[in-house]
Amino acid sequence: MPLLVNEGKVEEKLKSIRSSDYLSFCYGQLLDHEGALCIFGHDLGTQDQHLVDAIRQSRVTTLAIGVSGRSEGFVQQQKRRYAELFEGMDVTLRFFASRTHTLGNPALSVPVER
Repeated sequence: MPLLVNEGKVEEKLKSIRSSDYLSFCYGQLLDHEGALCIFGHDLGTQDQHLVDAIRQSRVTTLAIGVSGRSEGFVQQQKRRYAELFEGMDVTLRFFASRTHTLGNPALSVPVER
């Protein structure tokens, strides 16, 4: 049973989600979400359109999105892309530097056991 779907096209991801009670529950929670939502460590690329669609269908009022990049120009490009993804929604976009945010602190990482 997959706990995470990180490969494949949108249709393949949705098929995997629908075949798992756990992932279906999580996806449903995203669809039904109300209020603020934080996106950290995810760029919502074209392969993740199902997540963008779910967020757009939800009742999110504020999206806090972590961005990072080697240059200010790249960061601005990311902000514009997110603004386009959620254009037409009644949502406030807030951006934060994911590299300097507490959630990105390596000291908080849990080691991977092998």
